Amino acid sequence: MNCSFVAPEKTADPRFRTWKKRSTFDHDKAAPSRVHQAPVVSQEAGNLATQRLLRSKEPSAAEDKAEPSVEHDGDAIGVTSQRVQESEGEEDYVGEVLGTFQEPACNAFHAASACNPSNGNYEIQSIDDPCCSKGCTRKHEEQHAFDLGICCWMLNDNIQNRLGNRDDLIKKYNAWLAAGARNWSECNAYGVSVQCAKEESKAKNCDQNDSQCCRELKFYLSEMGKQQRAYCEIAPKTRPSCPFTPSRGPTP
Repeated sequence: MNCSFVAPEKTADPRFRTWKKRSTFDHDKAAPSRVHQAPVVSQEAGNLATQRLLRSKEPSAAEDKAEPSVEHDGDAIGVTSQRVQESEGEEDYVGEVLGTFQEPACNAFHAASACNPSNGNYEIQSIDDPCCSKGCTRKHEEQHAFDLGICCWMLNDNIQNRLGNRDDLIKKYNAWLAAGARNWSECNAYGVSVQCAKEESKAKNCDQNDSQCCRELKFYLSEMGKQQRAYCEIAPKTRPSCPFTPSRGPTP
């Protein structure tokens, strides 16, 4: 699998300077199969992170959020495109947690989730899927909360207890994502999407049924399978360790 990075390109935005980074992957070679990995964090920690996510119905203030976008062009996968606020004099991403997760649905709609550094919640930013795959899309995002929520909580803990400069701590979190945590979680989450679509198709007897819902699920399953193979091929076998140590009590 080849990976090429395109130099950032600037686009106008009334509030922020914006960068777009793309990486593309060659899928001419079939990716090796990979067993869906269980999250490294404890079940209790993952469940609590998911509960906090589900209670977060409204996005927080714009200054604490990145706006993720994932582009799909045939079999080429653009992995990241983030809008983040830049501090004066900095050329790196500073001051915002990268929103990196987004899942296509029905070839037109999306869902996205990201860590909110101001409250430590890993939040679903949007579920914009009017199709039969909507439930699977939510499960995909909930898997990200399970995988990554505990490190988001520890990021906020370090910020609140002034264990470092806020921008530097957030950059450390983003570096952790880029070092493999993001791809590891995407491998897991797309595996959840695939399994969910198979279960929904079976429940709706789609082998014998050519309904609109079944056609949507068939397309969804095909697309999610491509994404799963792509991410699982580049993902590490285990999630990288979160770079933060909690300052107070046990982790949630």
